[in-house]
Amino acid sequence: MLRKRSLISTVFLCLVAFVASLVVQPLAGPAPAYAGEKVKKIKVPKKDKRPSLSYRPNANRGQPKYSGTVGILTLRDARVMKFFAGTDDFFAEQAPKALADILYFELKSSRLFRKVKRIEVTPSSDLSAEGLRKLAQQNNVDLVFLSDLQVFNMLREKMVMHKNGVDYKIMVRFGLFGQLIDPKNSRILWAEQVAREFSAVNTTGKIKSYDYSGNAIKAVRAGFDDLKKYIRATGLEMRS
Repeated sequence: MLRKRSLISTVFLCLVAFVASLVVQPLAGPAPAYAGEKVKKIKVPKKDKRPSLSYRPNANRGQPKYSGTVGILTLRDARVMKFFAGTDDFFAEQAPKALADILYFELKSSRLFRKVKRIEVTPSSDLSAEGLRKLAQQNNVDLVFLSDLQVFNMLREKMVMHKNGVDYKIMVRFGLFGQLIDPKNSRILWAEQVAREFSAVNTTGKIKSYDYSGNAIKAVRAGFDDLKKYIRATGLEMRS
């Protein structure tokens, strides 16, 4: 009788161990169909084939929110990575310079300020309140706009494998942090991040300039539209 119970216990323990092994060691599923697909390198376009980032901002005929003159300091490039594969050479212009130009023209056409002035100075990260006040006095401006380019890059993601190759999603991301400051008292009138992303599916495997240029402009334009809208809606008034 004892021997029979011992045999039953042994069989039961073996079954428990077998079931546990199935739980702890799940069966490996099949690899994705595109796992072994070689990713085609995205080449930098030749200089005469590089698209421009420039576009004409939308004009606003409303009344200015701020009656003074704003000085726009040079956009600081605070990105962790460049547009793609360690370079910005996918456009006719260098991205930071082109985006700095766009920022100026966007704010100029926004009618947020009575007058917009460009200050060709890249502010240091440790710019003091006194330094900002002197900079404003030297350039005869009432307000100062500081901005940091946080993101402007392209990513691609594998989507679907089919007999002709792999479909990719090509994404362009744009992100900027801006601050509107009254230099007289160092009061921050507005500070916020804007971020936009646009994407398109590529079915050829070869990335051409039209695969990213249109979405780059869409992302930048939408980001600046948000920035202008937020300043008008939430920007604080100046104190006399």
